[in-house]
Amino acid sequence: MLELTVDLHDYPEDAPVFRRTAVRGIARRGDRYLVVYSRKYGDCKFPGGGQEKGESNADTLIREMREEAGYDVLPETVHAFLLLHERRKGIYGDRFFMDSYYYFCAVGDAVHPQKLDDYERDEGYEARWLTLQEAIALNEAVDDQAVWVQRDLAVMKKLTEEI
Repeated sequence: MLELTVDLHDYPEDAPVFRRTAVRGIARRGDRYLVVYSRKYGDCKFPGGGQEKGESNADTLIREMREEAGYDVLPETVHAFLLLHERRKGIYGDRFFMDSYYYFCAVGDAVHPQKLDDYERDEGYEARWLTLQEAIALNEAVDDQAVWVQRDLAVMKKLTEEI
């Protein structure tokens, strides 16, 4: 599995560490990839999110892809691509260390209603199929790039090297 790190170096070295694990899916059809686009900010990311207690990476991937994008993962297609280490200041002045596991997967044709959290609904999350070049251009055009934009931009650029 490939590894990347996005470290903002914006945290106090002596602050306590809050750790989180996330799982994200990379589904491709032809030259297009499934992303979650934010109508509010104009950025996009691969669908996925935080792992809940007792979940395997595969369980998290399947749940998150259905919730955020409305697609069912075909479990037999899942295989590891990349682990991204995210390091930044947390919202409580702590150090926020998140490991995001990215998996290639295929999704079924059926599209289900999204089950979005309030903040995801507020940001206008919608599933879109974009080329990597389109997704990269959208993220690079965002003026104030949040860490998730930087994170997924790094993954998208790594994908262009691998394909």
